[in-house]
Amino acid sequence: SIFDKDPEIDKLELSGEDWIFAAYPKGGWDKPSITYYPEQSAFFFIWVVSSVLLYLLLITYWNRREDAYHDGLTQTLNKKCFEKYVRTRLKNKKSRDTLLLIDIDGFKLINDKYGHAVGDYVLIVISDRLRKFVCKTDKVGRIGGDEFMVYLQDIATPEHVEALIEKLREKISYPIEYQNHTISISVSIGWAVAHAGTAFEQIYARADEAMYQQKCQGKA
Repeated sequence: SIFDKDPEIDKLELSGEDWIFAAYPKGGWDKPSITYYPEQSAFFFIWVVSSVLLYLLLITYWNRREDAYHDGLTQTLNKKCFEKYVRTRLKNKKSRDTLLLIDIDGFKLINDKYGHAVGDYVLIVISDRLRKFVCKTDKVGRIGGDEFMVYLQDIATPEHVEALIEKLREKISYPIEYQNHTISISVSIGWAVAHAGTAFEQIYARADEAMYQQKCQGKA
């Protein structure tokens, strides 16, 4: 019987020492054949289906989450999410930040001359240039149409802001090549210091007024 399943093991005590004797079949035990039962197959099938469904749900959730926070065309923050971030930042008493409003000059003419597909491409390129220009701690958002917002953290002086804006304007205004077309770009930029405790609406209004004045000066 010991050759059917398990070895025969006995423990003996000889001369004050413990000895174990075991009997095994010569050549080892036969490997048992693996038998699959219907219950195992059903469990495996359910596990695979559940894993796939969970993965799809996670992907869907993540995509909807991204859509809720980002502009569908430029993938910058949408207006709602951008405002929420700024309001949270304004609660920090040590913050001395700057809000920029950026408007593309003559954007309607670009749409009229080249078509809306080209206009969309211009918006995508400009948003990409903005993201590459700012620091990782700064935020870029799209208000709508051809207007963008940029929030810069911890700007020391107005002179620093002006110097940074000039570099930003130069970076954005580089001509855009698209399907054998060279599209000239210029922008108007207004800014306002975002002191801690100030309402978002007040900062936005000041930056918007500054941008409007600059746009009028450009037309003069």
